[in-house]
Amino acid sequence: MFRTALFLLALTLAVGAGAADEVTFVAANGDTVWLTDPVVILGSRVPAALPGLTRSVSVTGLDADAPVRSTAELLATQPAVEVNQRGQYGTQADLSVRGSTFEQVQVLLDGWDVGDAQTGHHTLDLPLGLADVSRLEVLRGHGSALYGANAFGGVVNVIPRTPSDRPGGALTLGGGDFETRIARLRLESGAGSALGMNGKAWVSGAWFRTDGDRPDTDAENGSLSLRALGDTRWGELELLSGYSRREFGALDFYAPYPSFEKTETAFTGFKLRAALSEAVVMEQRLSGRRHRDRFTLFRDDPDIYFNDHVTRRAATETRLLIEAGYGLAVAVGIEGMYEDIRSDGIRGGVAGPALGDHERRRASGSLEFSGRHAPWRGSLGARLDGWSIAEPSLSR
Repeated sequence: MFRTALFLLALTLAVGAGAADEVTFVAANGDTVWLTDPVVILGSRVPAALPGLTRSVSVTGLDADAPVRSTAELLATQPAVEVNQRGQYGTQADLSVRGSTFEQVQVLLDGWDVGDAQTGHHTLDLPLGLADVSRLEVLRGHGSALYGANAFGGVVNVIPRTPSDRPGGALTLGGGDFETRIARLRLESGAGSALGMNGKAWVSGAWFRTDGDRPDTDAENGSLSLRALGDTRWGELELLSGYSRREFGALDFYAPYPSFEKTETAFTGFKLRAALSEAVVMEQRLSGRRHRDRFTLFRDDPDIYFNDHVTRRAATETRLLIEAGYGLAVAVGIEGMYEDIRSDGIRGGVAGPALGDHERRRASGSLEFSGRHAPWRGSLGARLDGWSIAEPSLSR
């Protein structure tokens, strides 16, 4: 029986002085900065230009000269964000925003939820490399009214690069001490017409390995990803798909033993965005994610303690964005999600269940109002989650 749980009914009101709505640019150091193009950001379900935000959100682009080697290291440069890295090049990393635990940070990939049902240790197992990232959006503070329970401490949205209008590609090779090797390849299709639509895409692969600076700190990571954008008579289409594999020595990760771990992540997301009228925009999302985590406590003797966890998730989301006039915008969302975990292990040479086999389903509805009437701006949001395994509860 599907039991309804009023998991979160959150209210957020932010008011501040701002420029009049008709102002579309600012002048800085003699340059004109235009503000007319809306930027969809995670601080609100309602699209807003950056000057109109009422939440604490930072947007960070990937500087080619930035001294970072992974998405986790780029996140570590953000205020109020703590990244606890286990292993090199972001092999495994835990996030904390404003003192939260790593289970209280929601990670999104271009708006798709890529959280893991097993553990928050794997929320940054992204199926794309650092070179494929365009920018990071970090919402510092609670975002549960918009994104669910895991957004209690904050939200991180990883935005992949937009495909180029011109065909081309790039190859990067590198190396260093401890047998460190790096290779990246990126191919751009360029803009063109096919199958009755105008589109463009990129395919990217990345590989890294190192022996580490001491025993059982070796790592080998690889990823292969694709992003395609298209314009059709039905609307704007996006396809994002990727696969990553990580193998690494896990010395002192969870216990003072020479451990070893392998993880695999596969993700596919599809989005259709269409204008139903001049005032109403519909966005439909579908996604699927599969993650596998194999952990050996003693690397040379896996029969003492071994875990094999497989998690799967399928999700759908329908969102309506409505311009109601008089400076008022409304976002209405309906979500459905299924996820399960299959977990086996070995204890002292005896095979059996580890975490066991579990599944759960969720249905959610969200509503947000955003008002802008100079000099005031404000937002009001609420979310209702129903879980198949939860007792009814109310959080405020």
